[in-house]
Amino acid sequence: LIVNLFVFVSHEMRTPMAGIIGLLDLLACDTLTPDQEMSVAQIRRCATGLLALVNNVLDISKVN
Repeated sequence: LIVNLFVFVSHEMRTPMAGIIGLLDLLACDTLTPDQEMSVAQIRRCATGLLALVNNVLDISKVN
């Protein structure tokens, strides 16, 4: 039951996270101030880290 919950939540989070990362990539291509560039880069690192965590949960749930 818990594993199924993790799989469901992980799948529901992965798609929006991938969308956020893609939109950040588009934003980074725009003309930004140095502060904005740093903010976009930090947000992208956080989103990528969260996506990696979600993927790890999915991998662990496949083993179980």
